[in-house]
Amino acid sequence: CLCDHRRTRPSELLEAESWAQEALGIFREVDDKKMIATALLEIAHIYSLKEEPQEVYEAANEAREFFKSIDDKKGDARALHGVAISSVMKRKFPDALGKMKE
Repeated sequence: CLCDHRRTRPSELLEAESWAQEALGIFREVDDKKMIATALLEIAHIYSLKEEPQEVYEAANEAREFFKSIDDKKGDARALHGVAISSVMKRKFPDALGKMKE
């Protein structure tokens, strides 16, 4: 993401989220699984900047499903990292460590 939480205003995060959601909708329309997963990871990142751990988890976990469906192990690993980050954000450190070891 091009967002830097130290210099990004909340309104800019909302705008970035809106664009990412719009892109996700287009990728869903054309059924581009790799780009759906990529957009979901971007949305997860935006949620992490907004400090919304449950939303990070949901977006990253859905991205994982798409990456797995196209057998993209590198993408799956990136999505799994997002799931782990959501656990850290929730202060669930053992869960996060377990996800990172997967």
